[in-house]
Amino acid sequence: MNDLNLLTQHFSYLAITSLYLQNHIVAKRGNVDVRGSIVLNPDTYGMGSKNGYYQTAKPPVHKALTDMLSYLQSHSLITADQKAGYESAINNLFPDDADTSFKTYNQAINWIVHAFGPNVTYGPADNIWAGDTTGHTWVHTAVSDAKTIQTHVNAEAKYLLDNGVFSDAAPYKGLNPTFIAFDKYERNTFVKGNHVLANYFYSANDWSTYMQYVSGVSQYISNHVGDNKALPIMLFQTPGGHIPSTSEINWQYGSTAVDYILGDDSVCKQADVGVNNIAKMLNESLDSVYGSDNTGKYSTYLQYLYAPIQHQTYYTVHNGNCIMGGHMAELIQDHVFSVLWGGGSTTSISGPEDDGGYLSNKIKSYMSQPYDLQGNVIPQPYS
Repeated sequence: MNDLNLLTQHFSYLAITSLYLQNHIVAKRGNVDVRGSIVLNPDTYGMGSKNGYYQTAKPPVHKALTDMLSYLQSHSLITADQKAGYESAINNLFPDDADTSFKTYNQAINWIVHAFGPNVTYGPADNIWAGDTTGHTWVHTAVSDAKTIQTHVNAEAKYLLDNGVFSDAAPYKGLNPTFIAFDKYERNTFVKGNHVLANYFYSANDWSTYMQYVSGVSQYISNHVGDNKALPIMLFQTPGGHIPSTSEINWQYGSTAVDYILGDDSVCKQADVGVNNIAKMLNESLDSVYGSDNTGKYSTYLQYLYAPIQHQTYYTVHNGNCIMGGHMAELIQDHVFSVLWGGGSTTSISGPEDDGGYLSNKIKSYMSQPYDLQGNVIPQPYS
């Protein structure tokens, strides 16, 4: 961040990406032009918040921005008149490099996207392990603990505001991201022939805590930047594997997010999971990372997975108390507008870990009509 050459390249690439997306409409929905979106700086804010990174940074923002303009003009991406206009804005917002910081850097990348892609939607990628030296272990012990959830919400939202990722004061207030992305970690949490990936294995209660956390951060930021509406959330790199039922013999990669979010009535209860299939793996002892309260109540991962739901809302009435009954209604109410499934090397919308079309079919079914497990269309205020 302090290296002028690298920072100039970073700024230039972001400007070029913004220009490209601004000028390339991929679809039209009614009178709305649909463009690609940008997810900014994965892991930067989560690890920065957790470990205190970048707090002593002194990035040469002014110089890097002016060098960026020269590069863009030299490659005929902007005109001389445009360059002069951008220089005026830079001189006003970032007049010199005498007192720069990580906050200045974040304000600069917000300005770049707004300047070169005014109609491009974008958001920073944050992490569930942000702001806590233990990572995301707290999620497992915060079920129905509103105080602990709110403490983490306040700490992370304040970090993002204090470091200029979002701004609540002029002249940067009008240069905020369109949304925020939250990364849980892309890896499937159980693989056939292996052990459960402890800590990353989430029950329905863990997912509920996670959703309360991300929606809380969204609302906190919205309240402080004065938009009077919730900041949209993208669930980024959400594990794309699923819980195999007794009928699935050839499964390879498993996780719990797809079942929790989109619903699967074939794995509603513990008995639906085959004893000689996934249950054999899940009958290993619950790791101590889940906390003494949980290990005292639930001796295995399977028992933990099917622990009674503590956060009961729409699904309870409409999905017959099925723990994996689908929670799209809650996600919608919690300001989630997008779920990005998996990552580059896992079960995802395009990844190499095949699930036999399970995820694809679930997505297609939901896209054809938002539903609960009884086939009821999700009503207002959820849809």
